[in-house]
Amino acid sequence: MQEIISCYQEMTIESYLRILPHKMPLNFIQLMTAYFQLMQKQSEETRLLVNAGLTNTLIKAFRIVYLYLTEQGMIKRLNNSHRNNKYFASFMSGAVISTQIQWLDQGMQETPAELGRMLNQLFFS
Repeated sequence: MQEIISCYQEMTIESYLRILPHKMPLNFIQLMTAYFQLMQKQSEETRLLVNAGLTNTLIKAFRIVYLYLTEQGMIKRLNNSHRNNKYFASFMSGAVISTQIQWLDQGMQETPAELGRMLNQLFFS
């Protein structure tokens, strides 16, 4: 079962990388908007994982993608305090997934772009 879930998460990561805007580097709003667009389409799958107690799988997948995009220079530079903090990616991943779950639970009332702007403000203002 875990192998199936891992394969699914890999496919989700690949889907996410394909829908990102081609103009690089991306700003955080673009990154989050694309993420929530994909998650809106995959809301039922996310609910299944959450209901099965596999929220950590979502957090891990987000963290992997975020670190990859950062290492590849595909995300605009973060401020030094975030870039140099070895826990920032984990902190961000947990916060984004928690926000995603609440958003799903509340019927996805905000648009992906609204969530992108809101998370950008929370993390970087």
